[in-house]
Amino acid sequence: MLKSRLALCLVCLFVLAPFANARNPARAYQPVTTPEEWDADIAMRLGEHAYLGGDVPAALAAFQSAASKDPRRAEAHWRASHCLVVLDRIPEALLALERARARAPRDPRILNTLAVVQMKSGNVRSATESARRAVRQAPRVADVWDTLGWAYL
Repeated sequence: MLKSRLALCLVCLFVLAPFANARNPARAYQPVTTPEEWDADIAMRLGEHAYLGGDVPAALAAFQSAASKDPRRAEAHWRASHCLVVLDRIPEALLALERARARAPRDPRILNTLAVVQMKSGNVRSATESARRAVRQAPRVADVWDTLGWAYL
């Protein structure tokens, strides 16, 4: 635990700190190393940084690296699916979401995203069922109700 926190602090200090005062964060992002060299936590953080910086392919590589280093991490599969949707790779996004759902079957974020991707792929019946499951898991979250409404349209 201490070792991973120390590694995260070092990454924040030497990797992310130079970009804190950048005028254009999208242009300031530069990959520091390859995904194979990161542990899962650092890969997740760097994937988030790349995604926010607009480098979706690098974010996808980081999230996939995190998923391969810690296959039980549903969030890595879920975030990789977001990148795949942005890159218009819908069938791969569905597979990533199925892997995420296998690890966290009741996570409303995963179910909600699965419903949206199923709608994009034209599978409205499955999208409606996924949206209903998301509403059952998180009835007070507006996003899941919004997705259910779109599924019915």
